[in-house]
Amino acid sequence: FPQVPVQYAARYIVNEGGAETAKSVWASGNRMRIDISDGLGGYFSLYFLGNRAYSCAKPAQAASCFDVSDRSSVKPEEVLPCQYLEGSERAEDVDIGGTTGKCYLQPYGIFGKRKICCTERGVLAYDEYNQTSGKTHVEYLTSISYSVSESDFLLPSEPQNAPRE
Repeated sequence: FPQVPVQYAARYIVNEGGAETAKSVWASGNRMRIDISDGLGGYFSLYFLGNRAYSCAKPAQAASCFDVSDRSSVKPEEVLPCQYLEGSERAEDVDIGGTTGKCYLQPYGIFGKRKICCTERGVLAYDEYNQTSGKTHVEYLTSISYSVSESDFLLPSEPQNAPRE
């Protein structure tokens, strides 16, 4: 996993075609954890810890984790878009919690554009693009802290080998 420019813990609201969910991200060095809430008190998590990747789910009570290092197809530009702005067109600046965020437009899909806004420290603050058949993905930052703890990167259960297809 690539190095992140600054350690942070951030919370987002993600809206995909009218369905809203909460997303939390913790990042430090070459480690990142992404939690997506299921809206029922459980979550789905992806952990990138150096050169290993884990997928964890915690439905109601018990968590389970799988080592998906050899199957992970996540591209760094998907989870760290503010570090991959080559070919982007500068857009307007926006207010992000009292600081100025810089926005960019990138080609996306065949005819689309992806709008990405970043905090002054290079953390994603806003992301918008068309998914499929008129559905739009909109993700925006609701809170950020520029510190994390070691416990943020501990897997909730002992990882198992991912089942083979």
